Amino acid sequence: MADSADGNSTQVTLSVNGENLRAREFIHGIRRNIQEKRRLLRILKIRSILGVTAGTIGPLSLLSGIATSVELNRRGLGSVAGTATAIWLPLLLSSIAVLIWLALSDVTVPSVNNIELIVKREDLEQELATLLDQLHFLSARTHSSVTGQRALYRENIHEVIDEYAALSRRYRRRHNGLHALITIGSASIAAVAALDPGLNWQKKVIIGISFVVTCASGFSGYYKFRERSYFLQQSADAIEEELNAALLGVGEYSDFSPHQHEELLARFAQRVESLRNEQRRRQQQLDQPAEQSTSTPQPPQ
Repeated sequence: MADSADGNSTQVTLSVNGENLRAREFIHGIRRNIQEKRRLLRILKIRSILGVTAGTIGPLSLLSGIATSVELNRRGLGSVAGTATAIWLPLLLSSIAVLIWLALSDVTVPSVNNIELIVKREDLEQELATLLDQLHFLSARTHSSVTGQRALYRENIHEVIDEYAALSRRYRRRHNGLHALITIGSASIAAVAALDPGLNWQKKVIIGISFVVTCASGFSGYYKFRERSYFLQQSADAIEEELNAALLGVGEYSDFSPHQHEELLARFAQRVESLRNEQRRRQQQLDQPAEQSTSTPQPPQ
């Protein structure tokens, strides 16, 4: 009778574990679907921003170009009108090209019958909200052991490393681009200023280049792209070092035996969370205004 009870208990345990496994697989599928929906939403938002920008720059460039040409002809400076046209006409043509491309292209996804369906932003936002509700409901009903959660945390830490590394590369590119713009702009100012300053167009070029260089220098100093890149890459390297040490059982994890896997995962999660909290603290310091961020750490030169 006891054997029968033990067998029933084992079957119930296997059944519960199987249901939890299926539930976790279903939750994983929902999370991947949510990531895809968010990716499509980002694409749609970028297309919307492009449409608004092109729809604004196009008419403004046309109106300013016409007004400038009329004013130059009224003052008898028709020879300079060609220079003004060379500035506003490419902006107008680029805006028209972007609007035509947005009108002729759509964001599509394959359906069950391999038919490309056009994605609409309103439907996508509604589907995303539904998926988030399902994820919250299933996550609340599915409880995994602490060991399982720590193991899952260790496997998902690769996404954190990739995110920090990607953001670091993005800020590094922005920093390098802005500094290249500052360098080229400063050299152009010196070159144009060395010419005859009596010509009206030279003064306009100097003012325009000075404006661009000032903006680039201001954005570079305000957003601190170089510092953000450095600290993100530093955090990504530190987390990757912790992951490799945990997998290989070296460093801080060399004292754990094969039977202490749960304690090792606990130590790993604690140290990684400490590194992530440090990165968040640095991020908050970089987001503070210059007069308040008196203790902001600086990367080595």
